[in-house]
Amino acid sequence: MRRANLIIAVVLALVSVVAWQDTSSYPESMVPGVPGGAAFPRALAVPLFVLATLLLVGALRRDVEPETHVGWEGVGKNSALLGMLVLFVLLASVWDSYLLLYVIVAATMAVMGERSKRALLGLPLLFVAFVYVVFHRVFGVDFPSAYL
Repeated sequence: MRRANLIIAVVLALVSVVAWQDTSSYPESMVPGVPGGAAFPRALAVPLFVLATLLLVGALRRDVEPETHVGWEGVGKNSALLGMLVLFVLLASVWDSYLLLYVIVAATMAVMGERSKRALLGLPLLFVAFVYVVFHRVFGVDFPSAYL
């Protein structure tokens, strides 16, 4: 696990540095006092770099742990989640994105071990409502939908 944490920390730090560097070519805002197009990606790149650094420091300070064997149950869960993600991407252009989002969030919760029926029904609904309000209503992002 230590080796994986070291590799993941370096990769995440590189992603944050590349995001910061890539956004340096973004134009400034045309409205005075309003942040430009680079503000949001940079606001994500900074905490990503901080968290990657914390992961790196934690991995370096931890003693060597014995490698644990990943069982077939973990492989099956990851394969199921990857398959659902592939189906989501393939079906998103022909079926309603909001319904697909509800299904994939609920299915992911079920695969990861959630057994509460209230949580399996309610939390994905809240998540879809959040995505709809924030992205569709506030930011004007149009997802493929048969209902909007």
